[in-house]
Amino acid sequence: RDVAANPNDTEEAIWTFLCEAQTKGFEAARKQMLKVGKDSRPIMRMVNELFLGDASEEDLATAGHKAGPGSRAEFYALLYLGLYNEAKGDAVHAKGYIQQAVSSAYGKGNPNPDYMYSLAVVHARERGW
Repeated sequence: RDVAANPNDTEEAIWTFLCEAQTKGFEAARKQMLKVGKDSRPIMRMVNELFLGDASEEDLATAGHKAGPGSRAEFYALLYLGLYNEAKGDAVHAKGYIQQAVSSAYGKGNPNPDYMYSLAVVHARERGW
């Protein structure tokens, strides 16, 4: 329903995928991933492509790195690489990416970080990372 209100919001599709991967499995969640339009944020378009299987983890990591240290794009790339790996069942890589996101200058150097930074902090804390 929310996708109908904002058909270009990749995060709706990604978070649905992350939930369904927990109950239905990674590949089943990928096969039924919601289709969305073109997100206005280039990094989120790349994140969506990763989850759809149309881009690699390296593609997303490179895009985040090119955006620059402490950038919003770098943080989002690291966060979603962590969540993607967790959904795949790769806790080692998930932990590394989430820890990098949490320690990034995007959140640490920002007096008012956005809620996604807070999400990353809570996620790491709840996992004992």
